[in-house]
Amino acid sequence: KLLAVPELRARYLANVREIAEESLDWKTLGPQIAKMRKQILTDVKADTRKLASFDEFLAATATSPPEKEQSRHMPLRTFAEKRRAYLLKAVDQKPTQK
Repeated sequence: KLLAVPELRARYLANVREIAEESLDWKTLGPQIAKMRKQILTDVKADTRKLASFDEFLAATATSPPEKEQSRHMPLRTFAEKRRAYLLKAVDQKPTQK
């Protein structure tokens, strides 16, 4: 119901666009993920109860695009790029008339 109010909808879509353009841009997000990966790398490797292998962790947090999607887990870069594209497309669409 809030998005039915034109002013609120416009503010919401502007915020979504800003998140997609800035926060989900791999040039911004990639270095943050690389930094966090470096911080937790030793702990992840030592973890005996992890749900995925260490190699899958490395693939999921890699800063370069995957050559192929080999595991059951989507790399963070792929997720961010796909989500960014979806959100940018969604905010550019005209609202459907009822």
